[in-house]
Amino acid sequence: MKLKLLLTSDSHGFIRPTTYQNRKITGDFGITKLATAFSQEEAKDDYDYLLKINNGDFIQGSALATYLNKKNTLSAIQRFNDVFNTIGFDATIVGNHEFNYGFDYLKQFINQDSQVLNANILNSETKQSAFGKPYQIYEQAGVKIGLLGLTTAYIPNWEQPQKIAGLQFESAYDMAKKWVPLLKQEADIVVVCYHGGFERDLQTGKPTEALTGENEGYQILTKIPGIDVLLTGHQHRQIAEVINGVAIIQPGYRAQFYGKVEVDFEKTQTGVKINDKKVELVPTQPFAESKAIVDLIKPLHQETEDFLDQKLGQVAGDFTISNPLQARIEGSHYIDLINQIQLTETKADLSATAILNDQAKGLPQFVTMRDILSNYPFPNTLAVIELTGQQLRNVLEHAATFFDLDDQNEIKINPAFCKPKPQLYNYDMFYPLDYTFDITQPYGKRVAKLNYQQQEVKPSDKFKVALSQYRAVGGGNYPHYGADAISYEVSTDMAELIAQYIKDNSPIKLPKHFDYKLKKA
Repeated sequence: MKLKLLLTSDSHGFIRPTTYQNRKITGDFGITKLATAFSQEEAKDDYDYLLKINNGDFIQGSALATYLNKKNTLSAIQRFNDVFNTIGFDATIVGNHEFNYGFDYLKQFINQDSQVLNANILNSETKQSAFGKPYQIYEQAGVKIGLLGLTTAYIPNWEQPQKIAGLQFESAYDMAKKWVPLLKQEADIVVVCYHGGFERDLQTGKPTEALTGENEGYQILTKIPGIDVLLTGHQHRQIAEVINGVAIIQPGYRAQFYGKVEVDFEKTQTGVKINDKKVELVPTQPFAESKAIVDLIKPLHQETEDFLDQKLGQVAGDFTISNPLQARIEGSHYIDLINQIQLTETKADLSATAILNDQAKGLPQFVTMRDILSNYPFPNTLAVIELTGQQLRNVLEHAATFFDLDDQNEIKINPAFCKPKPQLYNYDMFYPLDYTFDITQPYGKRVAKLNYQQQEVKPSDKFKVALSQYRAVGGGNYPHYGADAISYEVSTDMAELIAQYIKDNSPIKLPKHFDYKLKKA
């Protein structure tokens, strides 16, 4: 007998195969393709039991998801929900990005879904699951398959407290340790669905990141007996392995792949005997889009395209990014502009921001909303933190760890920011500072120059620094940042602030570029 599990994770609102950087539908990913793939898997005669799992991060990320939040009508949200209802997922797990727009917004996507599994996000008063249920038993022909739902507990380190008020986030490992033995008593096959990833190398056990509790997959895998299948996400990695008898999957993101786990078993007088487990990542690129879902999402998709083509204004000068690495090394007028906008909105002394991904192209001469969201896809707001001169230096030392030198003495990105999960968004560039990083020096000793308004920064100096709210509450693990350190906030979404600034100040002139250098010799 065979159980087939089909998994998607981190689809991030990419329903159709487009990044929305233009109107072309040419991508090798998307829920419309995934739906066709799942339908074909269901049509096969190669299984006895089949379950489909959505493992989180599905309502935020794409321009369509951004527009949906901006529109925020019951009919539009229902249309989005119907996409996933059409696929017919048997279980849904929430991801960390489900909270980006607040818990009240999230409720509109999960309140009608009886298949939401959540064992570690609790109501802070009742200490029970704040939504959904910890696990579900699926029984067919006398065989019981138990699914447990878990989400990374690191969410309070990224979100504003008001967005997650009334919620208590418990360690995924601790809750798995509590629930798996109970589930094992009820189920013949135990599946853990975890919107989180692996904090250690799966072969060597060596840490691959700071052990903050953001990812606890390795600990769950190696320290909790009784798990047959561990389905993961969050890191956007492509993993399909069987380790210590546990089938593990992580299917990338944007539905570019789906995970398939096949468990061969037989019923015995004492229960179920598992004979074999197979894992596979299947690309969705060869599959046609599901016509039913294309038709379903068509009105929202068209509205999104029209929203993106809004003309905002123009820039006078070169605000493009042709080489993201070079822009991080030499600076960029686009980054200077974003920092200037943050300073204008917050009245802070300093500002810091990042090139958020390598798809960022900066701004063309005539700017549309599409250009804004292509460069700034995250729903960030602004926060201001007060730092002393010494704390500022410590922060910059942390930023300087983003770079290393290769064998030819050329500057490269520190591999720790590329694998296991790309974290290019965690390198901030500061403005208006004159500073130099000496990349030949060891971590912690790289700030070779640090001036503000033509004066050397002293340890006792004090600065108000404008940051994205994600960074201010702790994203990126910079020192001295955290929710308790925030002085004040600007609640308007950053993409809206950029758009309004361009409207109000068009044509945008080149900001003053301060002395920012990286030394390699």
